[in-house]
Amino acid sequence: MNLRGRHDVGGLPAGPVDPSHHAEADWERTATAVNGALGPSGAKLFCVDERRRTAEDLGDDYGRLAYYERMVLASAKLMVEKGVLSQREISARMAEIRAKRDNGAQ
Repeated sequence: MNLRGRHDVGGLPAGPVDPSHHAEADWERTATAVNGALGPSGAKLFCVDERRRTAEDLGDDYGRLAYYERMVLASAKLMVEKGVLSQREISARMAEIRAKRDNGAQ
């Protein structure tokens, strides 16, 4: 029986770690700012441990998604859990953003 979560990779074989840093995309900087505004250093709607739990609960998506993608999904999940936003509100806003992007608007 394997008791490891998808996120628990300590001690497993892995390739070399790439220590280089990349420039953050605009949406990644925005995600950091929103997370800070909602989390422990802002409105205190959630704590770091709650966000980590919701990220770890992403199942197979945890390993497939990049750090910022996990951060956004975990924070959105917490906002739904806490009744701050509904999944319907999040989905509607995402559809608006996609439509603007697809139409070339910013």
